[in-house]
Amino acid sequence: MAQNEDGEFLRSHSAKNANQHAKFLGQDGENSPAHKDVINWFRTLPIWLDLPGLRVVNARWHDASREALVPFLDEAGRLDLVASA
Repeated sequence: MAQNEDGEFLRSHSAKNANQHAKFLGQDGENSPAHKDVINWFRTLPIWLDLPGLRVVNARWHDASREALVPFLDEAGRLDLVASA
């Protein structure tokens, strides 16, 4: 999980967040066909968008993290499963 400059997690590891994650995994079962479909769908999305007048990113715009991910992205800004394997 991503960390800030102080080494702390960007999203707290609270009981509430653990419960949300468990519910997500419990909906269809971890590694089930439905779970894999959701993960594969997320892999079709760009990690971030940087358009004129609009930036879209999950969590936080962090240049150092973006730079570290660039070698693992395809031309559309999606995770390149071959490069990241």
